[in-house]
Amino acid sequence: MAFTTDDLNAVDRAIVALASGQRTAEVRFSDGRLVKYAETSLNDLRSLRASMAAEVATVAQDPTLMRGGVTYAEWTRD
Repeated sequence: MAFTTDDLNAVDRAIVALASGQRTAEVRFSDGRLVKYAETSLNDLRSLRASMAAEVATVAQDPTLMRGGVTYAEWTRD
């Protein structure tokens, strides 16, 4: 699954909620998955965010890596 900036923003909101003392937080990803995190998952959520941020940055550099992206082969006739 390719993460989106919306996914990254949802994880950021969950991190803030848990860091602010909320006991649980939910993240709905762009593919429809709903994941619930507990305050004990804060470090895992921060690790997930770092991985997602790296993926989003990579896709931003090469949009063809996005889900549904299209690439075209180039060839020449000799």
